[in-house]
Amino acid sequence: MSLFKETYISISFRFYKYSIRASIDFPLVNFALRFGGKRAPKLAAGAVSTEPVLLPETAALLADSTVSNDRIAESARQQGYAPTLLLQACCAPCSSACLERLREDFRVTVYYYNPNITDSAEYVKRKEEEKRLIAELNRQVKEQDFAFSHPLSAEEDGRSTLAADHPELLRAMHSTSRARRIDILEAPYDPERFLVMARGMEEMPEGGARCFACYALRLKQTAEAALAGGFDYFSTTLTISPLKNADRLNEIGEKMAAQLRGERAPRFLPSDFKKKNGYLRSIQLSHEFGLYRQNYCGCEFSRRQAEQKKSDRM
Repeated sequence: MSLFKETYISISFRFYKYSIRASIDFPLVNFALRFGGKRAPKLAAGAVSTEPVLLPETAALLADSTVSNDRIAESARQQGYAPTLLLQACCAPCSSACLERLREDFRVTVYYYNPNITDSAEYVKRKEEEKRLIAELNRQVKEQDFAFSHPLSAEEDGRSTLAADHPELLRAMHSTSRARRIDILEAPYDPERFLVMARGMEEMPEGGARCFACYALRLKQTAEAALAGGFDYFSTTLTISPLKNADRLNEIGEKMAAQLRGERAPRFLPSDFKKKNGYLRSIQLSHEFGLYRQNYCGCEFSRRQAEQKKSDRM
């Protein structure tokens, strides 16, 4: 058996073990080959590689997990290098502004892993919205058409001075010809794993120890899937929410990255996507794409707390 076939089978098997490829455009086999390219056989003598060669300073940035995603993106952009990123996504609204920003500089694959959504109908609804958003973003890239179909005026938006100062943000995506296609991977639905983790913490308030344990559960799985798929980085959209603790998420992400083994183990990409009006931008993009916006994080405990708060206000 040739080295190419051995690599092909190995990568395909390892990645299938962790997640199921969503059939948006091409099957798992093509995905495995695409991201397995980093482990391709050595070039023959005299052959020219089509992969960009990183300058030492960029390689140092990519290896330094303490730098921001903006610095990593800027340095890689200067050389035309786009790192691969496995991005755990909780829902389409939170993903929207993150993907708008990241697709300019990273080769992004959304990882839909959310065992905390214990209502199966809710889980499917959010998953389908995520896939619909990605399909629309990919259509924009294919057609190079980033104009809004449902533009708002700053007065209609009424949410930020950013829109008043930059009305173009309400008429089009903040995207350029650098914007890349986005892929998606669906992890198996396993709510029982979350319920076991949450045992004894059911009555804890939103944003406390139960949530931190949930962050760890999802980021650990994302880290392992990123390692299996040969990604450069892994991260999460969760930091875009005003209700999520970005510092704690980044701390947990770094911890999960440190537990990975192997020369090509992925790094955690730190973020606070709510900055630079990220959360407000997600609201604007949710309007443009008509996205379903839920009023609770996902688990039945947060849903009950949201319903209780709503009842108390009445």
